[in-house]
Amino acid sequence: MCLYIITSIQLCTLSFFVSLGDSSFKLLTNFIVGAVLVMLLGIKLNISFLAILCFFLVMLIGYIIDYCLQFMIGTFSFIQEEISGYVFIYEKLLFIFGGIIFPLSILSNHVEQLFFLMPFVYVIGFPAQLLTQGLSELNILYLGLQLLYLMIFIISAKACYTSLRKKTMMNGG
Repeated sequence: MCLYIITSIQLCTLSFFVSLGDSSFKLLTNFIVGAVLVMLLGIKLNISFLAILCFFLVMLIGYIIDYCLQFMIGTFSFIQEEISGYVFIYEKLLFIFGGIIFPLSILSNHVEQLFFLMPFVYVIGFPAQLLTQGLSELNILYLGLQLLYLMIFIISAKACYTSLRKKTMMNGG
């Protein structure tokens, strides 16, 4: 019998893939049930296969951005005992700036562009906009910004983990 020692970064990776699988299953089942209901009600949707494929890709990228942000908040537990306040603030910022409370399309163009400069909208608001509005030049620009945020947050999460882990090791944690 082999015994594997799981390091904390491997545990985070395992947690990521388990959570991704769970969220993907929920998203897919909700999408299928929603599509069946829409078809039963006789509503005609003008959504192409490419738009659905782009939607799932953008949702995956948004999920990874969200996971990296939550991972960075979680690494603060290396130096603080209680981080639930940070999680609460992050969730409320995501609700307000991510487009959950109200759709971003009702805002003026200048305010909407400011919202799209923040990373929160790329977790929830942008995938919904891509599905409803389709692939346009502006959405391709937003996809590029989402990929930029993805790279920034992956590098930041790794750096945050590495630096705070060293600090914990020095203090005997």
